[in-house]
This record gives sequence, C-alpha cells and structure tokens, in this order.
Amino acid sequence: MEFVRSLRCGDRVYMARTPCAGVGISVIRGDTLVAAAGAVTAVPLGLELVVGAPDVGVGALFEQIDPDYQLLEIPLEFKVGGQRRLAHCGTRTLGPYWIYVIRGFCPGMSGTDECAAIVRVGTFTETPTSSTAQLLGGGEVERV
Repeated sequence: MEFVRSLRCGDRVYMARTPCAGVGISVIRGDTLVAAAGAVTAVPLGLELVVGAPDVGVGALFEQIDPDYQLLEIPLEFKVGGQRRLAHCGTRTLGPYWIYVIRGFCPGMSGTDECAAIVRVGTFTETPTSSTAQLLGGGEVERV
C-alpha cells in the first residue's frame, strides 16, 4: 500500500507477467525510473538505467574447468552511464539508484525470474519497494 501512496499524478506504471510466472512492476516519472520491483528485466526502466544478464557468458568461465558445471544463478548487471555493477543478492548503489537484489535469474526447466527492488534515491522510499519485490518474488517480507 505504501508503494501505491508514493505514486504521483502523471507517473506511468508498468506491470508484466513473465514466461517463468514472475511479475515485474516499474514506475516511470518523465523518462526516469523512480522505482521497480520483482522481475525488473520484464518492464521498462526509463532511459538511463539498463538491467540484464552480464554481457559475458558467466557459466562458460566455470565450464572451462568443469564441462558438467551448471550455474545455479545468473547475476544481474546494472548499468548507468559508464558505471556497471553485478549482483545476485544484497544491496548496492549505482549512481542515483539504490538496488536490492533478492536473487538473480535461476535457469532450469521453467526457470525462476530474478527478483530485485530499484529506487531512485529521493523519489521513492526503499522499504515499500523492497517489500513489494519480496512479495512479488514469493517470499516473506523482511526489513532491509
């Protein structure tokens, strides 16, 4: 409910359901992301932030050592301007964004979507966004 109360007139809210049955939500103010939660790669994130899988084949690095190795979780790569950050869990900051990653993408038969919360500092509050991500990710809400 706090997440919804943070919305302003003119904000654009996007929601998407993914093939892995995940849900993503984002809030764009003007051309700028102010908040996103859940499967964040499935929804628009404004013009300055890009989120996705790393450009390099992360699993290939380990497969050089062990050809049978299977990567259980693929981290998320966050890009703003010339800055980049990788995360598969925990909190990070990148430029004006506070990022809380619950999990990266988990490959498999149907796979499990990534789950994260992203907030542009000073526009939305971290707690309702991280709580929304935790609920969308199928977990219980805990304070971050």
